[in-house]
Amino acid sequence: MQSKRTSSLIIVGISLILCGLVIIGYYYYNQTKVSEHEMEVINSFINNTPPTYTKEEDNYLMVIEIPKVGLKKGIYNFNSKYNSIDYGIELNQESSLPDVDNGNLILSSHNGISQRSYFRNLHKLVAEDLVYIYYNGNKYTYKLKEFNNVMKTGTITYDRYKNQRTITLITCKKGTKDQQIVLVGYLDKVE
Repeated sequence: MQSKRTSSLIIVGISLILCGLVIIGYYYYNQTKVSEHEMEVINSFINNTPPTYTKEEDNYLMVIEIPKVGLKKGIYNFNSKYNSIDYGIELNQESSLPDVDNGNLILSSHNGISQRSYFRNLHKLVAEDLVYIYYNGNKYTYKLKEFNNVMKTGTITYDRYKNQRTITLITCKKGTKDQQIVLVGYLDKVE
């Protein structure tokens, strides 16, 4: 009787492990397909060529690229339901677009280990690192200059030269719950 019970438990355990592996494999396969599709759409956006097919969530306003940390991600328009840190990188409502003289492009994203934590590696950036924004057929190159730690209060105050076009990247500070990091870069060139 004891050996039948042990055998049944072993069979149930093996079955649960196999089900778990199938679920994880299916999830990984789907994520890989999403990433491949997203990269195709992003590369088509950058090269001004139409992708082979699109979905509603492929309507990017611009694309951000930070080569040092391997980030390349589409950014949605202000009024898109996908313009949220819950979906990716959020274009702040007070933000200017890259072609606005003396404007400030403000982007936020999560920091952490989740799939949606696109700014998880911002802490690796240093002065003079480059951030590219692809917008309206142009490539905007920003050089990072300022790094600020600020308290999470719902508003952020920081200094920037207001007579230049800037990009501001905001995320939570790694290892804290009450601080954010704010990186400011200045427009270097437009191609």
